[in-house]
Amino acid sequence: MKEKALTFPKEEVEYIDNDPNKGIKVNWDLLRKYYKKLVKAKNIYNPCKIPFEHIRYCILMSTRKTGKTNTLLTMGLISAWVYGTMIAYVRQTEEMIDYRNIKSFFDVQLANNYVSIITGGEYSGIQIKGDYAAFVHYDDKMKVDKRSAPIMVFLSISKQLSYKSTLNLPRCNMVLFDEFAGQYGYNEYVEFNQLLSTIIRDKTEVMICMLANSISLYNPYFKELTIAKDIKNLKQNDSAIIKTRKGTSLYIELIGDASPERQELNTLYFGFDNPKLSAITGGDWAVAEYPHIEREDRSIITKSIYLLYSDQIVQFELVNNEKMGIHVLVHAASKISEKSLLIFTISDILDLRYKFAFGSGKFCKLLWRLYDDHKFFYSDNEIGDIVEQYVNTASKL
Repeated sequence: MKEKALTFPKEEVEYIDNDPNKGIKVNWDLLRKYYKKLVKAKNIYNPCKIPFEHIRYCILMSTRKTGKTNTLLTMGLISAWVYGTMIAYVRQTEEMIDYRNIKSFFDVQLANNYVSIITGGEYSGIQIKGDYAAFVHYDDKMKVDKRSAPIMVFLSISKQLSYKSTLNLPRCNMVLFDEFAGQYGYNEYVEFNQLLSTIIRDKTEVMICMLANSISLYNPYFKELTIAKDIKNLKQNDSAIIKTRKGTSLYIELIGDASPERQELNTLYFGFDNPKLSAITGGDWAVAEYPHIEREDRSIITKSIYLLYSDQIVQFELVNNEKMGIHVLVHAASKISEKSLLIFTISDILDLRYKFAFGSGKFCKLLWRLYDDHKFFYSDNEIGDIVEQYVNTASKL
């Protein structure tokens, strides 16, 4: 007996507070129900646990194998069919959304025949044309004979200025900012919010999903979102709803990979007691081992050098002794001394002491050459991770 095809009937469009400017009203419980009917895979991330009704930001961090982007994309496609909504897919640069990099974007959905099932056979594929994607139906000669309204738009933060006067997305109710931790450009957070402002306009229920394959505790976005201190206690498979001081609600989840297949692979190939492998094995926050040194008698050249990063203050002590030569002791500081000489930052320059990124001049070059020569020694691994994240970020600016 032939299995009856799943159907997802379209809902009559209703607007929030009966105001089209505020966006399309969706029933997240209905979308969860349809998602569970459609997706049968067990060993991928399940977006049905996300409390969409109570948040406006959803931040998911995991290893690459959890399927979080595809599962949220599938839920967005169901919403596009049922409610006529639209997804905005965001990356940092224009190159990242070039056709050669997104042409296979819907492969999982197409391979599983989701489009045909969701639309009851009205459409059978998805076509990317320019910056937009739409449901399409192919005739017997594999030519498109029917195309829906756009269901997704591909956007880059680097072009946010040009979108201000050209982009209007009244049906958009989901933003997927993919791989947000991959790189961080100067003033990127502000530019990302400018883009969000253009997408959101007067809508009140746009879901902003930020996805990352990095599990570094000191990603710059955590500071920008003012949640750096709130997430420190999260462990693998933990989640939390955080409300900022000014009232914005965020859902944060550190997704683990507890599937038997992944655990078996971890045992076979990655069974080493090395925290650097956390991003591969699906562990907690990835903090590596960094070099330490006992504090012996040393001639202090200066201890008036600081580094500011992700709401953390780090102090550098430039020291010298016969055994080690010139090197740097690095530790946390509760405040910056009024007698400080240098303050390295990738944020605001407040006075002449502040040096952007790695600074300039002979002394700054000497200091960071010591870093390259592995002459930095850290009080603990957390401080080492802060400095490494700072260097990685500053190097891309």
